Amino acid sequence: MVYEELLRRDLIGPIQTELDKGNIWIDVGTKKITLKTYVRYNYPWVMTGVAEGRECSKWLDVWFGYYKLVSKGCHECYKVVVKPKSLKELFMVLEIQEKLGLHSKCGIELRTWVKGMFGAFWYCPRAGGIEGAKETHRKVRNAVWDKLGVITDVLLKKGCTEMEAYKGPSDQWVYTEEEEKFEAYLEENFDFGVINIIQPDLVKVHVTRAWIEYVKDWDRRTGADPSWKLYADPRSFKELAPSVRYDEGGGKNATRILGLSKNN
Repeated sequence: MVYEELLRRDLIGPIQTELDKGNIWIDVGTKKITLKTYVRYNYPWVMTGVAEGRECSKWLDVWFGYYKLVSKGCHECYKVVVKPKSLKELFMVLEIQEKLGLHSKCGIELRTWVKGMFGAFWYCPRAGGIEGAKETHRKVRNAVWDKLGVITDVLLKKGCTEMEAYKGPSDQWVYTEEEEKFEAYLEENFDFGVINIIQPDLVKVHVTRAWIEYVKDWDRRTGADPSWKLYADPRSFKELAPSVRYDEGGGKNATRILGLSKNN
């Protein structure tokens, strides 16, 4: 039917809010939907290496984020995953990633549907397929176990968690002819400019500083991760003074307030 066909072909509807904000626009010259090219700075991840053969800002943020399409590239994307258990382990993993030099990232896990406070990912070369991914997994696993111990789980998976939640287990994914045509239609009508940008050191400084502040706040509420004190002097952070009390207090004073003795 006409309406259903228009729904399938309407690329503006799903992104209209971003168009209204000016984050995306339809270029006068190219007649294509165009996205701003910039380096993310308000970002929880420190990136290492270059994402060769990957266009995650397109495939995840736009193709999947707005159109619920799992790109062909995502069907070929294997990654190694580690969950650091503390800020100390996160910095240790960052050191491993920098030493290995593979395309990777690590940081604070802000996605509420993902388990764990921290995350670390290594992206396997797409050209190597599953066997190449297994080789990358062995290399990463050995490096992680050497630093964090063999108790640390080192997982090899395919695609993004959001995609598996939407499309089901990744070993059952099928890239259909209809999806192939729709992805080609998207490619025809979008202009992303530069996609794979090397993260500048000035951004890495900002991100790692934010890690420490985030974990400090979390630890002071929960007492769950005091390892932030390895990276910051607690005196660097202003503490709120206790509120002035205008009552007799509770806790230790409860017995006196109630007029009870220890023998009652």
